[in-house]
Amino acid sequence: MTNSRRDFFRLAAVPVAWRAFQSKLEAAATSRLPDAGNESYWQMVKRQFPLEENLIYLNAANVCPASRLVLDRHAEYLRDFHANPSFQNRDKYVAMRESLRAKVARMLRVSPDEIAITRNTSEGSNIIVKGVDLKAGDEVLITDHNHPSNNDSWRALRARSRRWPASAASTCIWMARRRLVRST
Repeated sequence: MTNSRRDFFRLAAVPVAWRAFQSKLEAAATSRLPDAGNESYWQMVKRQFPLEENLIYLNAANVCPASRLVLDRHAEYLRDFHANPSFQNRDKYVAMRESLRAKVARMLRVSPDEIAITRNTSEGSNIIVKGVDLKAGDEVLITDHNHPSNNDSWRALRARSRRWPASAASTCIWMARRRLVRST
């Protein structure tokens, strides 16, 4: 499937769908949120994560601890897999993934084949970078605000691309970024 700028702007409707979804979440949460000053509530939240007692963990950029509920669910699937690692048993996970893909597609008002389920954001970003067919003269703007793995993907593409000379690409990326930063 070849995407055009028009296709990209068609997806501008996605934020509208997200805002609708977000407003429903906020409305549901508002009716259930406790008083922000309720220390016992925050202690209960803290107990949901198996962190060391005196640890306050604020890094969510690359390693974010899972809650006990998520860990329990993960362990359930892991036990199932190890109890029967056959292809026949693993087939049920394909159906689960496709069901998830269909749900996400409905939410975003796209077809399921437009949804990619990846292991993490870095993998998804790498897939996108590898799939971009850059031509001579194309520019890629990146910022210092990206996660390093995202920028590293673009740098790796620049380094290995024969159609996109490293010196020209380097100038395009870094000069554009400097202009963008200076203009804001």
